[in-house]
Amino acid sequence: MDKSGYISLTDGRIAEHRRQDLPNGKTGLDDMGTASLPLIGADRLANVSPVIGSHSSRFGLVAMTYANSGKPVFPCNPETKAPMIRGGFKRATTDRLVIAKWATKYSTAMVGIPTGKESGVTVLDFDPECETTAEQMLPGMPVSRTHSTPSGGVHVLFKYTPEAGTIGADVIPLPKGACTCEPTATKKCQIDLRNDGGYIIVPDSVRSDGGTYTVISNAGLAEMPSEILAKLKEGKREKRQAIAVPAGTAEGMYPEGQRNHALASLAGTMRSRGMGAETIEAALLVENQKKCNPPLPNHEVTAIATSIGSYPVTNSPQNSKLVNSDNSLVRIEKISEQTYSDSLKFPVDSLPEVVRNYCVEAAKAIGVPVEMVACPMLAYAGATIGRHQRIQLKRGFVQYPALWVVTVAPPGAAKSPADAAARIGIDQLQSEAKQVFDLAEERFKRDLQSWKDSTSNETRGPAPEAPVLEHYYSTDTTIEGLSRILANSPGIALSRDEIVGWVNAMDAYKGGKGSERQQHLSAWSYTPIKVDRKTSATLLIEHPVVSVVGGVQPDVMNELAVEAGRRDGFLERVLWIVPSAKPTRWSEREVSPESRDALLDLFRQLRHIDSNPNPVKLSRGAYKLFTSWYDENQESINESAGLMQGVYAKMPLQLARIALVLHCFEEPAQPANRSVSAETMANAIKLVEYIRGQAGLALMMVGVGSKYRGSGTTARLFQILTQANGEWCSRSKLHKQLGGHTPAEEINQSLRELEDSELAEKRKPESNPTGGRRGEEWRITPSERTKLSEETSWETVEPTEGESITEFTI
Repeated sequence: MDKSGYISLTDGRIAEHRRQDLPNGKTGLDDMGTASLPLIGADRLANVSPVIGSHSSRFGLVAMTYANSGKPVFPCNPETKAPMIRGGFKRATTDRLVIAKWATKYSTAMVGIPTGKESGVTVLDFDPECETTAEQMLPGMPVSRTHSTPSGGVHVLFKYTPEAGTIGADVIPLPKGACTCEPTATKKCQIDLRNDGGYIIVPDSVRSDGGTYTVISNAGLAEMPSEILAKLKEGKREKRQAIAVPAGTAEGMYPEGQRNHALASLAGTMRSRGMGAETIEAALLVENQKKCNPPLPNHEVTAIATSIGSYPVTNSPQNSKLVNSDNSLVRIEKISEQTYSDSLKFPVDSLPEVVRNYCVEAAKAIGVPVEMVACPMLAYAGATIGRHQRIQLKRGFVQYPALWVVTVAPPGAAKSPADAAARIGIDQLQSEAKQVFDLAEERFKRDLQSWKDSTSNETRGPAPEAPVLEHYYSTDTTIEGLSRILANSPGIALSRDEIVGWVNAMDAYKGGKGSERQQHLSAWSYTPIKVDRKTSATLLIEHPVVSVVGGVQPDVMNELAVEAGRRDGFLERVLWIVPSAKPTRWSEREVSPESRDALLDLFRQLRHIDSNPNPVKLSRGAYKLFTSWYDENQESINESAGLMQGVYAKMPLQLARIALVLHCFEEPAQPANRSVSAETMANAIKLVEYIRGQAGLALMMVGVGSKYRGSGTTARLFQILTQANGEWCSRSKLHKQLGGHTPAEEINQSLRELEDSELAEKRKPESNPTGGRRGEEWRITPSERTKLSEETSWETVEPTEGESITEFTI
């Protein structure tokens, strides 16, 4: 069984993520933290590791790791530790799509997980103010998973223990002499409880000041001993009255767990009345000392004031009412999320009227966001136009309208109905072409029979030619199959329900003559396709136009991790769409006949455009907009890295292609007779900006926190060498384990990649034990060998009798 993989860490390194053999015979992944795992530099995996790029925020990388192991997560403020989303820990999730969107919005956030039933953990939070240790504060603790906080605190995690009660501060009295400091109202050593209704910040989260949460002990979760439970109940009885006092009562005190919310609520009220950050800070510092028990550190109060003070002042009655309520922080968060949502909103007004009307009506009828219909339709339209039209950016620099569009949405989100609605134009054209073909075939059969029946070779002439069906789309993914279609069609759409299956199938070599993958990459760039066949004439397709449309589920995106590691530009060519799609309800809405017929007429015109030797050119205004946007995009390339750098680099070509499609929508009769207008270019830029933002969301889900796996030869060789546990493997052995059909040159190339990345090493043995010529052998490098004796799971591990937690100084 493959027991190793890699995950990305916050500082750009790669951590080995192992499935471990535990003492109780179970196996499990290291679900919490990575600080103690062996590390290797990200640059060593440049060719074969899932290197996503600068869009992979620290929050996203850490959060995906925990979410992949089943722990719900949410973003927390790196200064105040307060939740950064409406609903706080109650909205914690393992949904990769939601986490990816949070990662784009809260790139530097810390990762929180709810404690209690939802995560399966109960936590004792040791908060010392002197040199005491956790063992001194609570003697006799069993061995269990343990984390440290940047402020010197310690979290000891236990299996979920509902009997411990909910959250509470200072829940267990300390033994006499355990604390050497003089306790005051604001400073004393204490033990807090985090259970149902609470949360903790997890390891590898980093505060704004650089402090890091880390793992002290990777031990499994222990049961909470009955002795500790008894002390909890005793301590909580003594504190129950104080803890039960809600904010705003006669006592007016804010216990731990309510302090951040109370101060943020007050800050929101003050901000809604136009007060600045300095005034808010001064008031919060006073309120903190008077009513927070114990008071928050001053720097946390300042952070709250600064954060709330940065929001715009809202004076509308409705907004004022919301801000002045107890939900002040919720109200402010709604503004922030709305602003973020607007930045990801599909610019439907950028579409020409006929297309816009149909897409809006179809989306409402299906119950999906409009982009799930509109974006695939752009690709289908590009295939319909085909090589009949091209756009010229400058002399010698032209682009054809091929687009690869992939929709990322969960099961039940109506991806297939949305795609069918987008495909209606080429479906109709294909149906009409089939009718024409059937009639032509009947006529051909009659003519052929007449030709055969003719007795005079002089009068019957040459045999009639068989008709050829014109194709508009195909599900045949091979380049040879597509080439046969393109020989008689200006363009073709490749439609795939699940795009991952198409990508993985590209690793199959035929006769050792290169891969489908490379041919598809070349086709996207309009490199001529030449297919040599023994049984028929050679096919040469100049300027092939192949659009690709497909879908993928968020949970399957990590299977593209190996594709991310190849860095050959494949994933960067895709226009990713990540709509806020959910399972839909039945709708009585329908697409009007007028909108449907208008769209079908438009697609008929697109296909029957006469091929023009002259390209579509840009007007002066469109050219100015394009060059201005191009220069700004170049700056983004310089500021980014990884896959996103490749995405930005290809965006000017995507912009040109989308602008050509929009122009043909507007001028379907003779597109080359008129230049692209400034308005059309502006609309194309809006669409590209939307798609560029979507790419960050999609690529965040590719391979982050997942096992290093895939169907690529390099990945398979790495797994074979890993399973060999450091043993040397000959070329023949590797070839056999790959199935015996992989070409030698492909194996050699993959082995060179692993050597260049320092993931594998090569040797030539001094002698061959079996005699004959000495051959080269490979194994994984010593730093990559799996050490199965390490225990890195927090599956429950029963401690041995009398075993207690290792003492450590805080």
